[in-house]
Amino acid sequence: MRDIRSLALAGEIDANLMSPEGGAIVVVEHGTLIACDRPDDISERDNAWLDEVFERYGVTDLPPPSYIVEGELAGWRYWSLELENDG
Repeated sequence: MRDIRSLALAGEIDANLMSPEGGAIVVVEHGTLIACDRPDDISERDNAWLDEVFERYGVTDLPPPSYIVEGELAGWRYWSLELENDG
């Protein structure tokens, strides 16, 4: 399982979207929030960062996660959430 920080350093993802220690990543686009993390290897700091992101976007309940099965992030879990439209 490849570290998200190495993907950022390689220019494969935007480093501004990842947690401080590289154990989580969030993308928000077109009213959808996609959050990924390493379920067995996430630090307290990264977990707190992810909780803050969820709070910032008004996410109070998470559905069960799905899991990435192929590619560089195989083994990571993810949530794809439609955000409420306040307008």
